Amino acid sequence: MSAKPSRYFGIDVLRGGAALLILFRHMPLPEEIGALADAARFLSAVGWVGVDLFFVISGFLISQILFREINQSGRINLPRFWFRRGCKIWPSYFVFYGIGMASVAVVDPNITALDLGKYWPNLLFIQNYFPDTMRWRHSWSLAVEEQFYIALPILLTGWLILRAKGRSTTGDCFVPGLLMLCAIVLCGRSAVALGGADWEKIYYPTHLRIDALAWGVLLGYLTQYRAAWLGTQLPKLKYAVIISVVPFVLALYQNSIETSPAIFWSVGFSVLSIWFLWAVALAVVPPDAVASSGRPWYHWLIRPLAWLGIYSYTIYLAHAIVFKLPGMTEFRGWFYRMVNIGSWSDSVLFIGLSIILGWLGARLLEQPILRWRDINYPASKP
Repeated sequence: MSAKPSRYFGIDVLRGGAALLILFRHMPLPEEIGALADAARFLSAVGWVGVDLFFVISGFLISQILFREINQSGRINLPRFWFRRGCKIWPSYFVFYGIGMASVAVVDPNITALDLGKYWPNLLFIQNYFPDTMRWRHSWSLAVEEQFYIALPILLTGWLILRAKGRSTTGDCFVPGLLMLCAIVLCGRSAVALGGADWEKIYYPTHLRIDALAWGVLLGYLTQYRAAWLGTQLPKLKYAVIISVVPFVLALYQNSIETSPAIFWSVGFSVLSIWFLWAVALAVVPPDAVASSGRPWYHWLIRPLAWLGIYSYTIYLAHAIVFKLPGMTEFRGWFYRMVNIGSWSDSVLFIGLSIILGWLGARLLEQPILRWRDINYPASKP
């Protein structure tokens, strides 16, 4: 068995930041006025971009797994890859989904099996193509990623077959193919937006959002096969990314996802993904593994974000159900009276319980299953 790769500390930091952005996006906003409340509303307004950051990160990490297997064995073991991904995604997903559905049934005794049955697309990870009334809230992005997990290894297998037949050499069509895919998706979004479609018709479908994952795949390819070139180019981008943070965030704040013009839904998503591509690249090249020595001073300041990043998947699942659990209305009232911080109590409770429940889900379910998976079904056969 090959040694398990070290975690990317920078990726965990970005994951933690993305998880917090999503929590801020969906938390109950305080009714108070003042600078702190304005900051909370600001974070809520821009927090939706956390999902796009997750997409770019996923594209990078999944492609890294597949490229390593290609480099080691010259092929991709599709069943093994899908099974390993399933061990990561499915148990936690279906447990939290089951808890959410059970909570709905307990809280509303008038709900019927037929009412719950309308959520069947969530069982197949195709809910992002169905109306909101049939979708487990916030799970649409998981459907996009699951569809990506199916498509990418198949496409890479086709690329390997063409290369073996002499119709392709390493990379001669890979990067142009990815860029062409991103251009096609951009054109598709533009056509739908200019056709007058509602923003949700652009925001949820995989075929109009897959470019965010594709940009991550491009980074995965470059780190595997063009690392020297990438290493020389990144220093040129470092300060440009840092300088652009403030105007970039302000542009997001001024363009609400629900009310933005069509140009934002089309070109804006592409610009967002490319900017996150740069951010992820700076986090991983050169790789800053957790086990590395000589950590910079700021490493210790951002460790809490890295800790959140480790549990980001189950935190994401937990935040979708935490306020729907039985007895939560009464508990929220009790917490409101106990902490005496006004309407901030709901915000604090939502974020705190999401993190605690996500941490418990990871420790009790996700991590034990992954340890079993890595022992019995390693990424590549010994």
